[in-house]
Amino acid sequence: MKRRAVHATTRARIRRALTDWALAALVATFILAATIGTDDAHEAAPSPAVADAIAGARLAARERDLPEHWPPR
Repeated sequence: MKRRAVHATTRARIRRALTDWALAALVATFILAATIGTDDAHEAAPSPAVADAIAGARLAARERDLPEHWPPR
């Protein structure tokens, strides 16, 4: 069986494409590794105005006999 020769330009183009894909995969892996675990499990504390509004809504809920977890989160 006779083997066809692959032109040097085609070989270089294939090598360049494979290199680009490999570098893209490495960059994506590093970005993913850098961002994993950076999310905080706790929510940020609300501003004082929002905290007052939530406290007021809970007080109003108690007066109207609504569930304690009012307002819903």
